[in-house]
Amino acid sequence: MGLRGIFDPENGFFRTLSRMVDVVGLSLLWVALSLPLVTFGPACAALYHTVTHCVACQGDSTYLTFFRSFRANLRVGIPAGLLVLAAGALLLQGYQIMVLAANSVGGGALAMYGCYCAALIVPAGVSCWAFPLLSRFQMGLGHLLVTSFQVTLRHLPQTLLLILLLFVTVWTTAGFFPLAVFTPALNALLASLPAERVIRRYLPEEENGGEEEL
Repeated sequence: MGLRGIFDPENGFFRTLSRMVDVVGLSLLWVALSLPLVTFGPACAALYHTVTHCVACQGDSTYLTFFRSFRANLRVGIPAGLLVLAAGALLLQGYQIMVLAANSVGGGALAMYGCYCAALIVPAGVSCWAFPLLSRFQMGLGHLLVTSFQVTLRHLPQTLLLILLLFVTVWTTAGFFPLAVFTPALNALLASLPAERVIRRYLPEEENGGEEEL
C-alpha cells in the first residue's frame, strides 16, 4: 500500500479513528446537555439517533444530525426525561429502603426485596425503550409511554439486555467518572444492536433515516 492509500480518508484506520472521535465527542455533548436535567430526554434521543445513523452506519454530518434530532424532540423529550428522572429517583429510594429492611429484618422483608427488584424491570425497561423510540417515531408523551410499556413486555429478552447494559454503564461510570468521555455513546451504540432489531419490525420499511408514526 502506497502513501496515497495510507492517508486515504476511506482507509480502515482513519474510519475507525473517526468513529472513536465521534464516540468521545457525542458523549461529551450528551453530558453537557444532560447536566441541566431539563434537557436530559431530548439529549438521550439525539444521542441514540446520531449513533445509529452516523456512527454505526458511518453517516456524515454527525453533530448537525445530533442537534437536529435534539431540537425535533424537545417538546416530548423534556417531559419524558423529567418523568424518567423523577421515577428513577423515587424507585432508587425505594430500593435503598428495601435493602435496609432485607439486611436488618430478613425473612419476609427479603422476599419483598426480591419482588421489588423483579418489579423494577418494567419501569427500567420503559426508560430504556422510551428514547430510542422517540428518536425514530413521531408520537406524543402518552403514546410514547404506552408504547414503551408494550415493547418492554413484548420483547422481554431484549429489554433485559438493555437494562443490564445500562446498569453496567452507570455502575462503571459512577465508579470512575472520567469514563463518561465515551461510555454514553458506547452504551447507545451497543444498545442499538438489540434495539434496532425490534424497532425495525414496526417500521413500514427498513430505513436509515426519517421518522414514522407508530
